[in-house]
Amino acid sequence: AGPAPQRSTNFELTQRARSHAQITCVYMESKEAEQSPADDSVNMSLKRRNTPEKDLSHPKKPEPPFSSYCTERMAEVKAKHPEMSVADTNDTLLAEWNDLSADRKQHYIDAAEVENARYAREYGAFTQTNGPPEKKPKGK
Repeated sequence: AGPAPQRSTNFELTQRARSHAQITCVYMESKEAEQSPADDSVNMSLKRRNTPEKDLSHPKKPEPPFSSYCTERMAEVKAKHPEMSVADTNDTLLAEWNDLSADRKQHYIDAAEVENARYAREYGAFTQTNGPPEKKPKGK
């Protein structure tokens, strides 16, 4: 007589689990149906509302000298110290930059000036063909 109540309890739990699984599946299917790609209103909370779309023909801004130094050195520092966090890697690169001689820094400064001239040329051509870019709306 002892095992019989155990079976009924297991059976009831199994039935509850099945019904719960069915309810969960129905709920998930209804959620997926609500989030169809055709319905843009569902994803509105994820979008920025007052942001104009990017113009892909806009010229890319040049990198500052320190950023181009970091881009160049990041792979080497990460290879030497793979366990280092991003913050520690940035601190290491900053310390290296501060210890660089003026001649070595001048290399990066000259490259940045060339990039600034390129950007000024390309931006001038861009504004002649497309007009000045729209100002971003001020707000909260």
